[in-house]
Amino acid sequence: MNRHPFRKYSDEVLQFNLGEQAENSHPLPDMPPDRANQALLLLLKAWRKEPRPAIILMGLGDGAVPRLLDAALPPEVTLVISERDPQRAREAMADSEAPWSKAGGRTHLLADTSPWAHFILWSLQGLHPGTALLRAVPGGDHRGWTQIRKIFAAALPLDVPPVAQTPPLTLATILSPDDPGLPEFFAQVPDFVQEVLVLWDGQTPPASQYPCAVPVRSFARPLDGDFAAQRNALLAECRTKWIISLDADERLSPAGWEACRRLAARGDANGAGGFYLPRKTLSRNVGNILTGYGLWPDLQLRLFRWTGGISYERPIHERLTGVRGPFGIALNASILHLSHVLKTPDELKQKLAGFDTAGAGALNHTLSADYPALPVEFFPEIGSADDLRAVIIPMDPS
Repeated sequence: MNRHPFRKYSDEVLQFNLGEQAENSHPLPDMPPDRANQALLLLLKAWRKEPRPAIILMGLGDGAVPRLLDAALPPEVTLVISERDPQRAREAMADSEAPWSKAGGRTHLLADTSPWAHFILWSLQGLHPGTALLRAVPGGDHRGWTQIRKIFAAALPLDVPPVAQTPPLTLATILSPDDPGLPEFFAQVPDFVQEVLVLWDGQTPPASQYPCAVPVRSFARPLDGDFAAQRNALLAECRTKWIISLDADERLSPAGWEACRRLAARGDANGAGGFYLPRKTLSRNVGNILTGYGLWPDLQLRLFRWTGGISYERPIHERLTGVRGPFGIALNASILHLSHVLKTPDELKQKLAGFDTAGAGALNHTLSADYPALPVEFFPEIGSADDLRAVIIPMDPS
């Protein structure tokens, strides 16, 4: 029998133990039976008041309440348990008699340290406030769920119809003449983009020019380890209302470009200030996407309205600030990240060492020999912009 997508995802993630969150498991005390039964009654009362085809529990707790809820709910109701503590999830998965371990059952355990992975996977499985009741498991570890709980409640489906006229749109990018894959980077740009604006790392732009479907304006400025300053210098040269920001090792599919075109037009209509896109990092063998522990969905604010007051902060892992209006999230239109494909492990280590230097020791980047990964086909991706699924939220998810 085919495993549920949540089980496939969790099985892969739980084979690894990456990052500080994964290493700091917090054991929970067992819940007394009377408290567990009381918690069950409260959950059932909430569900009867707002009946939905599914219930999502944020956290396993000690497992008692999810087991009781599985036994008490009508058989047609789906129960999803989202757990952010990998060790707690491993221990739960090891119990072959648990309801979430039964093949073909209605109860599913989803494990990852990233709350965003839970939210995107819920959304891709059709779980939203109209179909699912979201509740924190009584007696559980509720750290890190507050923001996602608010976003889940506030997110509304975003209709993104075709557009007759393209909003003025610039691809803005900071590049180095030594970046691999530059011909393919420029070749991806569709002809509805107004221009490509490039800020090269150096004193002068390189003599080489790459074929591109639209005009390219080039400038040069030494990076000096400050990516935020470089991007702010780039923003100062932008002339259009909407900007797409991509790096040398990032690609959008033709459908992804068309989705951005439609999202920008939708932003003009509803006042959205920016749109987040998931970023999928291809593994070195190309057929898999790095997964879990923040490796996916790795949401990136890359399509935004250019207004006064917008700027980047932090020399590395820079963050765009000052974007106004509601924000959109494209659920299935992703940036493809080719860092592990275009660069050797030694080149990646050198790049990460540069990040450490730029960050003045505030961060320590490491490159693992192996990462959790799932086949490209596991993650839904649009083949046409007509297939785009997106939500709009009133707050900045960052």
